[in-house]
Amino acid sequence: MHLYLIEARSGAPFTGTRQLTVTASLPARGIGPLVERAYPTGPGHFTVPDALLSPAGTWSVVITDRVSPFVEHSVTLHVPVGAP
Repeated sequence: MHLYLIEARSGAPFTGTRQLTVTASLPARGIGPLVERAYPTGPGHFTVPDALLSPAGTWSVVITDRVSPFVEHSVTLHVPVGAP
């Protein structure tokens, strides 16, 4: 899994991340939340190499970006996984 963080106003890579947390769950199957490790791989770019979203279904992936000791921003993505 590759994650790209960008500045909302300029579209430039966001480089203010202190900690990026990724959790995945598959509520329909009672799986998770699974904590995934995100590695910085470039300006505003993180990789989650061990993310294994299996079995098929619509996974909820929560990305939390901590930018200071007291400020964090989160987004939940609904990711369909399975055969077409």
